[in-house]
Amino acid sequence: MQDMRSTEDTTTAWSLLGPMNFPGRVLSLAINHNNTGEVWAGTASGGLWKLTDSDTSYSWQPVETGYPVLAVNTIYVDSANTNLVFIGTGEMYSYGTGMPSIGLRTNRGLYGIGILYTTDDGATWNQTSGFPAAGDTSTPANLFTGVNKIIANPRFTRSMYAATSQGIYKSYDQGHTWNLKCDTVMAMDVAINRIDTNLLYASFGDQGGQTTGIYRSTNAGESWFQVTAGLPKTFTGRASISIYPFRPNIIVVGISDEYSTQGIYESMDGGNTWQLQNDTDYCGLQGWYTNIAAINPFFFTEIFFAGVDLWKSQAGSITPQMIGEFPTLHPDIHAIEFHPDSINTFYVGTDGGVYKTTDDGNTFAPMNEGLATTQFYNRISNSATDASLILGGTQDNGTLLYNGSAQWSQILEGDGSWSVISADTSAIMFYQYEDLTSQLPVNAGAYFSRTNNMGKSATTIFSPLDSLNQPYAFTTPIIQAPSNPNTLFIGVSEIYKSTDKGTHWFAVNGGNTIDPGNPAANPCISLAISYNSADTLYAVSARINHNPGVFISTDSGNSFMNITDTLPASFATDIAVDPHNAAIAYVTYSGFGGKHIFKTTNAGAAWSNMTNNLPDVPANCVLPDPLNSQYVYVGTDLGAFLSSNGGATWQAYMQGMPTAIVMSLAYCKANNSIRAATHGRGVYERVRNVPVNAVETTPSAPIATFSIFPNIITRQTSSVTVSLSSGMAKYPGTLALYDINGRKAGAESVVHGDANRGQIAVPIPADLPDGIYYIEWRGEGAVAVQKILALK
Repeated sequence: MQDMRSTEDTTTAWSLLGPMNFPGRVLSLAINHNNTGEVWAGTASGGLWKLTDSDTSYSWQPVETGYPVLAVNTIYVDSANTNLVFIGTGEMYSYGTGMPSIGLRTNRGLYGIGILYTTDDGATWNQTSGFPAAGDTSTPANLFTGVNKIIANPRFTRSMYAATSQGIYKSYDQGHTWNLKCDTVMAMDVAINRIDTNLLYASFGDQGGQTTGIYRSTNAGESWFQVTAGLPKTFTGRASISIYPFRPNIIVVGISDEYSTQGIYESMDGGNTWQLQNDTDYCGLQGWYTNIAAINPFFFTEIFFAGVDLWKSQAGSITPQMIGEFPTLHPDIHAIEFHPDSINTFYVGTDGGVYKTTDDGNTFAPMNEGLATTQFYNRISNSATDASLILGGTQDNGTLLYNGSAQWSQILEGDGSWSVISADTSAIMFYQYEDLTSQLPVNAGAYFSRTNNMGKSATTIFSPLDSLNQPYAFTTPIIQAPSNPNTLFIGVSEIYKSTDKGTHWFAVNGGNTIDPGNPAANPCISLAISYNSADTLYAVSARINHNPGVFISTDSGNSFMNITDTLPASFATDIAVDPHNAAIAYVTYSGFGGKHIFKTTNAGAAWSNMTNNLPDVPANCVLPDPLNSQYVYVGTDLGAFLSSNGGATWQAYMQGMPTAIVMSLAYCKANNSIRAATHGRGVYERVRNVPVNAVETTPSAPIATFSIFPNIITRQTSSVTVSLSSGMAKYPGTLALYDINGRKAGAESVVHGDANRGQIAVPIPADLPDGIYYIEWRGEGAVAVQKILALK
């Protein structure tokens, strides 16, 4: 990774466009007890952040660890030496999986690399042993390790414990090395009795309930057994544990299923017996995603519970009352951190950043200045004429609009995704909202809206009711034909088309799903269309119900052909078409230990692996350069990469960009830049520094223009007719066909200088390969060039 960065062209660099006002998911918080102005925050895919003066300023700064760490799920600051800090990496909700939820909304998370620590308050970092080495992809399963909680023995801090996706680990040497003590997978939480430190408690649980339960150790974590007296033996979501520090026989556990809360359980005898106290559904549909039980360390009768919203029990009653919900507090709460010195102050980590209360939860204030951790999905869109306009969908921050300021505006709430700024009129925009009302492990569907005034008002143009009972991808693709802005396509399980800019929609492909199979069809995950015609359309399906597929239509969606051929069975993420040649396309893949990008030069008749020297991490998006087909950009979980030879080799393209998951790449014609939307670090821009094709730079000053018919060469084309203007026809010269590299591809045709003979036939070789070509007129010291496409 470092070697690839060292060879990068640094004449240009990425710059952050924001948003600075819509932070993404915060998983963990920790306060320095010796300097309470110092607060640490761990994010889901934006790495580690630190606030150095939380009492007077809310300006966060990223903390670079030197490791490819994006998900920080737990933070532990040593109580005696607060320069010693541990972070647990990885975010997992189901054992063995972790990726941004582009297919299913519940397939969420990110792989980790174990535990890192610093001894100098974050200036330098080291990796502990007992977990996979940084960047090691030789054992892909290990990369899905998630460290969910780190604690230490308060009486002897060299003894530490970690709840991880692989089980419970213990360290005897203050976190330098770790030993697996309980191999029950998906340990989500661990807590210790501060008086009798031989007693520990752990919760296990994940989406689907592969391994669930509340466990106990009576010998300082050397062995563990499940506690069942009064507790549910199984559940399908998460569980959280909280012990009152001054009376540690009082323990509270919140237990949830995937889409509801099972109950709040309490033990008054150190975990020997338990009673169900309340079944308030504080987790709601997010029981697989978030579940917190936290006893106020100053008052054991005050207990906080968090799922979608924040709840608090009142004195003398364990029945909670809601105290924090949208818009006061951003939904989906993942962390609560109590101030050690102020009884009414605590911090809350949410899907929308960090909030603080100083009045025990009566009011909350966001404290997110500088926390540029917005999680964008594929695909952002740019205005064709106004460089200050970008539209993009995000995880739980809705659809956001850039209008030239780092303070973006929200034009739709919830979860956003693919968007379109109309190529002909920037005020017209298309964007979506993901419906989360379904209690099934599938997506309820995406609602698409159109605005004619840049989001000031909008109309729903497409909803799940239009395609009932169809599987949707969580990020549902929508595209506009560059050659005809009235034509749009939406990909669900079927493909829908509009020819009147989204007013009316109809199913194409005979109303059939593009990727049928057992137990159900796969939904569409990405669409791409020819730049020159709405006839050629590519579609990629998500790997949800069976292996994914790649498909092509050459009749504007009326029919599709499966062109998957030898492409891998891993999760496909994106597809893109060469702007000059619709027969050239690229498709990217997620996962580890496999191939990540493939290319076809003949519309899917054959595919070539172009992964080559790309890092073995998920590839999320691809963008062929709009002005030079040899240059291709790809976004991965470690940043952006660039090929200058059609994908044969790759180099880092990350100058000015932190390590980030690049989810979307888009060209901005208005200022000749490339934009990169990341899943966790906002949106970046870089001035395009790529040479145009050689043939395009050859002409001096053309004296006129000419037209070509037909402008697409097929198998039946033996010649094309060049129509010269009278100003060109009266001069002698030549007409010749050149390939993309400036090599002559056919015989010259002579122009004799007769103003009455303005139509000249240019022969086309029968064996001409598919691709982009140029017809050049040269005479009287001037040159004119026109593009032509061969698609046989």
